[in-house]
Amino acid sequence: MDVGQAMEIFSVRVRIIFLRCMEVALRLPGPLLFELWWRNRIIHFTPDIFKQSFSSYLEMDQIIEFIQTRNFDRTGAQILSYTVVLISIMFFLLPLYKLVQVYFHIFSLLLFSVSHYLSARYVQLEQNGDPDLKLDDFTKLERHGFHILAQLVLCVVQSCLLNLESDIARVTLAVFLIPIIARMCAMPIDRLIIAHNVACSLAVLVICIYVLNKAPVLLLSIRHSMRYFKTIVILRGAAILWHRLRLAEILISAWLTMFSARVYVHLAGKGRGFDEIGAIFLASVAESTNTPLSLLALALTVSCFCKQILTIAECIVGGQRGHRHVLANGGYTGALTVALLCAQIGLLGMQTEQKAFLLGLVFFIGEYLVHYIYYLYL
Repeated sequence: MDVGQAMEIFSVRVRIIFLRCMEVALRLPGPLLFELWWRNRIIHFTPDIFKQSFSSYLEMDQIIEFIQTRNFDRTGAQILSYTVVLISIMFFLLPLYKLVQVYFHIFSLLLFSVSHYLSARYVQLEQNGDPDLKLDDFTKLERHGFHILAQLVLCVVQSCLLNLESDIARVTLAVFLIPIIARMCAMPIDRLIIAHNVACSLAVLVICIYVLNKAPVLLLSIRHSMRYFKTIVILRGAAILWHRLRLAEILISAWLTMFSARVYVHLAGKGRGFDEIGAIFLASVAESTNTPLSLLALALTVSCFCKQILTIAECIVGGQRGHRHVLANGGYTGALTVALLCAQIGLLGMQTEQKAFLLGLVFFIGEYLVHYIYYLYL
């Protein structure tokens, strides 16, 4: 093998590793959103619901009473709550190119917020300035021209991100030019806020219309993905989905992110020192395992860590690493077993101190087993 082939193989491997890391990073908000939803979910059923017969719900007085006593704020909160679950599933199941488009849309929304801020700032500056406007000099056009140019740059960037091909769609992005144009047409400064409110309303309307047109396409992509894996046998399809979407890497990265955030809170927010690193470690682990998904992520993280220790031990003693696939499959099976056992004994419902003690005991047993396996290799 010459130097050119070696460099080509190295570049291909680096590209593959970079794409894997990028995919894991792009899908990382999925488990994090699901974790936040599970901790703050709104699910409440009263026992009186199940005591009445089904026919009683069809009576007119019952329907009127339900409408009059229904808490629509709570209903809206539940709808938004399950929307977070849908978004989390979207981050998991969308193809990578569709997921990149989702990030482009999110970035374009952020640019919309910047346009809104510039418009509000323009209205504030005009209200604090001279009420009489005369555009008889180029100098007087500088401020208005600057705001127009800033809005146009934002519109061009949004058009490129959204890949808009319609001229009408591109024009709708420039709704926050309305207050500037209105002021240049000598609108009084006390009514300039009305033009800003009209621009905000049109922007919200444009965003809603765009979401109504694009959201079914994303849902259709998720349906196609699920239908494809359903045509394969369910268990085999789940295994293919697990490996193709790199769910293990995503869950491990999500748990390490939550764990790092908790450690930072203990060190920076609560002012604890490094002399309490053991207690901080156990408390952070306990606070990062409040849901079944985070519990599975913890088990996968421990399994991956143990496999890396075994690999290092094999390298030190000079052993053969031909059974790596056995370790990998056993690691996933062991991680799932540990997660199910911890869920069965009620680990998720325990207090932080109880979970820290139990997890410390589990880590002690795991450390003893790793040392035992290491001495077996020796």
